Amino acid sequence: MEFQPPKSPDMNILDLGIFNSIQSVQYRQPTHDVDGLIGAVMTTFQMLPRRTLDKCFITLQKVMECIIMHGDDNSFRLPRVIKLYIRNGFIPSSIV
Repeated sequence: MEFQPPKSPDMNILDLGIFNSIQSVQYRQPTHDVDGLIGAVMTTFQMLPRRTLDKCFITLQKVMECIIMHGDDNSFRLPRVIKLYIRNGFIPSSIV
């Protein structure tokens, strides 16, 4: 049995999508110092739609399933998650 490292990016919801979502919006706000950057990131996170967070958590769930199916190995490709779950208001029961 192979264990995932404690800080594996495959198992970190921030690395799976939230950082990318925040970064794409935060880059549009000019900042000139660290305090401005922190404020821009905080504002951007608060503006993230719930749907974006839901997509990230569904992706995390699918990654966990892939790790289990591949015998605790992380040599799999990230799964493509069907976004219809969220558009139709359906969240898989394994997440609820």
